[in-house]
Amino acid sequence: MEKFSASARGEIMIDRPVQDVWEWLLKFPPHAPTVKTAELVSGEWDKQGRVLLITKKHAMAPFYLKCIKMDPCKQLVNKIDTKDNDTARCISDTFNDITLREVDGKTLVMFSNFATYAPQGEYSLDFDIVQGPKADEGMQSGFLKPLKEFVENNC
Repeated sequence: MEKFSASARGEIMIDRPVQDVWEWLLKFPPHAPTVKTAELVSGEWDKQGRVLLITKKHAMAPFYLKCIKMDPCKQLVNKIDTKDNDTARCISDTFNDITLREVDGKTLVMFSNFATYAPQGEYSLDFDIVQGPKADEGMQSGFLKPLKEFVENNC
């Protein structure tokens, strides 16, 4: 199989100022229901260049999440590094971009995810690639809605 790419995006309005939302984005994982642990392995929690080791609650192998761009209260861009686990035989590049915009005292959160899949050797994808509106719905239910609920209930 050759390389192919997939992307998903979603957005949600949170009834809190951008500073409140930003603070919780940096305090991983209370608002991320699929994350079991997020261990800081390099850098500082609130600085560009930080590297987190993410362990999910389901069977997915742990992976590194490196912050490659951090513009406080505006944008957080992460690169997912799977080099040290079996997932690396399938996913070659994954990035996510979380952009915040203040609108009338509320925060518009825009989340985009981009992944390039490049299975190697006999490796095959053993999961369904979610496409189109379903991928965007997954962004909503898996990240944005829990973030909104968490921030609005804890700030």
